[in-house]
Amino acid sequence: MDPQENKSPRLSNAILIGQLQPEHIAEIPFVSKEIVPAFIENGFGVIEYSYPYFLGSKNQVKITHKHIVYEAIDDSMKPSIKQGDKILGYFIGKEELESINEGMYILIFNDQLMMRRIRENTLSTNGTRLLYTDNDQLAPKVAFLGDISEVWNAIGSNVSVP
Repeated sequence: MDPQENKSPRLSNAILIGQLQPEHIAEIPFVSKEIVPAFIENGFGVIEYSYPYFLGSKNQVKITHKHIVYEAIDDSMKPSIKQGDKILGYFIGKEELESINEGMYILIFNDQLMMRRIRENTLSTNGTRLLYTDNDQLAPKVAFLGDISEVWNAIGSNVSVP
């Protein structure tokens, strides 16, 4: 495309650098905020839509049946993640929650689907996990291992476009 042909004000500085190939996109089960209650209760059977996730052309993510795309339902992780952002999660299982030390996770905690950050492993000292938000105005949630039913490691995002 000739840069002179582009009349869009949002793309006035855009230059075509290559072609997007089908192998650069994966369709991943999409957990939108509208289906969260049904997803918590019934699992993957309620997912009707997939989300086209850009894998990149180099160092591609290997997508498996353990991946989901989660839509952030609030601004609790702001400024890192805003409401409406799409997050790629990899299912790690509750049993692995005991060994992880830090990172950002999508969890089903007390029948709520949420995204939280784990900063340290406190299970061995007091039997709980502290689930932090990135919003300094909100206190961390104290979670006993039995209160967490599912866990996905947040491994990437496609941020929302205004």
